[in-house]
Amino acid sequence: MNPSDEGAPLPRGWRLAKIGDLFESWGGMTPSKANTAFWGDGIPWVSSKDVKSPRLTTTTHSITSAAVAATGLRICPPGSVLVVVRSGVLAHSLPVTVTDFPVTINQDLKAFYSAQPYLNDWLALFLRMSAHSLLASSRRDGTTVQSVQYPLLKDTLMPIPPEEGRSQLVDAVHTALDRQQSVQPRLSAAWRAIDRFRRSVLAAACSGRLSASPGDMSPASSWGTLTLGEMATRITKGTTPTSYGHTFQTSGVTFVKVENLRDGRIDHGSIRSFISESTDRAQSRSTLREGDVLFSIAGTIGRAAVVTGEDLPANTNQALAVISGTDRFVTPEYLSIALQSAVQRSATELARGSGMNNISLADVRGFRISIPPRHQQEAIVQRVNQLFQVAAETVKHVDAASKAIDRTSHAILVKAFRNDLLLTAEEFMTTVAAGVE
Repeated sequence: MNPSDEGAPLPRGWRLAKIGDLFESWGGMTPSKANTAFWGDGIPWVSSKDVKSPRLTTTTHSITSAAVAATGLRICPPGSVLVVVRSGVLAHSLPVTVTDFPVTINQDLKAFYSAQPYLNDWLALFLRMSAHSLLASSRRDGTTVQSVQYPLLKDTLMPIPPEEGRSQLVDAVHTALDRQQSVQPRLSAAWRAIDRFRRSVLAAACSGRLSASPGDMSPASSWGTLTLGEMATRITKGTTPTSYGHTFQTSGVTFVKVENLRDGRIDHGSIRSFISESTDRAQSRSTLREGDVLFSIAGTIGRAAVVTGEDLPANTNQALAVISGTDRFVTPEYLSIALQSAVQRSATELARGSGMNNISLADVRGFRISIPPRHQQEAIVQRVNQLFQVAAETVKHVDAASKAIDRTSHAILVKAFRNDLLLTAEEFMTTVAAGVE
């Protein structure tokens, strides 16, 4: 049942009303970036990237009073509800925030405001609860950027509690949500700890500490080193098929991207792109082979994976380096670990360009790789896999906890607007105070 259905029974004293009938609403724009007099200290200017939490705390940019005067941008008063209506993020979530200070907004947002007490907060809660249904109703096939239809948003019916007792009801919902979100800092700390653990494992692996004999004070001192260019028979990268007229398909040859590399393997559950056999032949230099090592050189640098027979046929783009033919010196599995470790040690030096996060194939060819004896390589790979499995199990627990918080937070909102609409406001607050089951 849609929470805004006209036929839904309401608690005593509640009513249904269209959002557009209750709130003033307006959009924004982007003043000319070429006019330096428009940008600087002044009125905060909100873009979709600034909408990250239920309350707006900061913005990246500000515009001057001259920009407001020249463009007619409306200043959103404190308490305004800001909704992202155009952004790629709308494919999976609806960013909503309430501002506690005057702001202006760009063309990707809409602002809603009412002078009625606590009604703005109530709208923000309602939009968070209704996000899934609103996005489903607004989804348009074939669009490159997702959007929420503004007329649909204004025509959405919202259950409104009476003004008397509304503040207690809103406070009760916020109290319950805050109780759930209080766990979030501990989950964030857990994610950071997992990341530090993985990094320490990689650092230990390529210093020899994971394969050292007891009492060995310099386990890697006898290892040799070579550059990747000296070791490999092939170091290349691919091309995005659409750049030369080809298209992606829903099936066919697997097209591997950076986000598909997980824990040293290609995660087929995350694959969304495929190409035809003819496209695979057209960019044959990046056709993958069993034993190839993939290494991300753009976007998120430092991910690596070993290509297995089960991954084929497959191809890749320019964000991944393809490294072949190092078997005389190192196993592909060890090389994958060594590359990740090398990037950790040189991350600052390898990032090129202002604001860019990429490295060149020349950088990759210049990587110096430590070469332990083959039996130590195998021992290192085995130990790293064991430790990474421990990390993976921990990730599952932390991820489950994060999802449980999201589900419980949504359940609180549903309890307010849908499941418990037959309760009076007083009964609802009593239920929340006792703890959402």
